[in-house]
Amino acid sequence: MRGRGGGTRVTAVVAALALASVGLSACAILPRSGQCLDYIDLPTSTARYDEAALVVVASVTSTDRTAELSGRYTVHRALVTEVLKGHRPSGALDVVNPSDQCTTSGEPVTYLEGDDLARDGRYLLYLRAPAGGSSTWTLVVPNALDDPSVAAALPHR
Repeated sequence: MRGRGGGTRVTAVVAALALASVGLSACAILPRSGQCLDYIDLPTSTARYDEAALVVVASVTSTDRTAELSGRYTVHRALVTEVLKGHRPSGALDVVNPSDQCTTSGEPVTYLEGDDLARDGRYLLYLRAPAGGSSTWTLVVPNALDDPSVAAALPHR
């Protein structure tokens, strides 16, 4: 009798391991990728200014478009009214706010405290140049924006 009970437990363990390995191989088949970024700390306007390729004052509105950048981001439209650093690109800018959470390619991104660009308004934006042939600008770190009045305290280059 003991042998049968022990055998049943061994069979159950073997079956559980087999199911787990099938599940793991199914996960490997699905084409999902993503990333978790640990952004450098840019706690001040001056630090964000120094890191940015382009610093502008702009009127920002949300669009119904998205961009795939290691996750699906809402694209915001920025109409530039003043350039503090860098060269003004022609026309309006497409801008995304990088997520402060891990992202999965193809899935909508999330934010710990929300996407500050989702509130239409006039902002001072600290931007990283588009990468990889994209035309979409990215804030240097999540929610790297200020009230336009901060511009007076920053150098103009």
